[in-house]
Amino acid sequence: LPKDEGWYEGSINMGLPDESRYLNRLHVLIRKNLEFFSASRQDTETNQAGRKQPIVLGQVGIRCIHCAKAAADAAKSEPIPDGVSSLGSNYSTQGSVAKLWPAGSVSYPINIAGLYPVCSQKPALHFENCP
Repeated sequence: LPKDEGWYEGSINMGLPDESRYLNRLHVLIRKNLEFFSASRQDTETNQAGRKQPIVLGQVGIRCIHCAKAAADAAKSEPIPDGVSSLGSNYSTQGSVAKLWPAGSVSYPINIAGLYPVCSQKPALHFENCP
C-alpha cells in the first residue's frame, strides 16, 4: 500500500543485533532467516492452502528470506503467471511453469499471539526443504 495511506510497504528481517543476549541459539537462527512483510495486491489474489480467511492488502505476513529472494530472482527472469504471487504465496516460478513453494515458506498469523507458534514451526515444516 502507498505509504501516504498510513501502511508500511516492504519487508523487515525479524532478527535483531543484540537478541543473542536474550534468546537461545535456535530462536536467533530462526529469526535471522525470517522476515515480516506486508501483503501486496498479488498476495491477496493468491490462495494459500488451509487459509479460512482471505489475505488482505497490507496484512502482515512472515516468510522465509531465502524463498523471498528466490521468488524475486525468478520474477526478474520470467513473467509471473496471473494469480501467482512473486513474493509470498505457495507458488514460485521456475522456467515457464509455476511450481509449489516448499511447505511453510509463508504464513499470515491472524493475531500477535500467533507469531510464536508460526515461527517455532518453521524449522520442522520448512527449513529442511528450503531452497
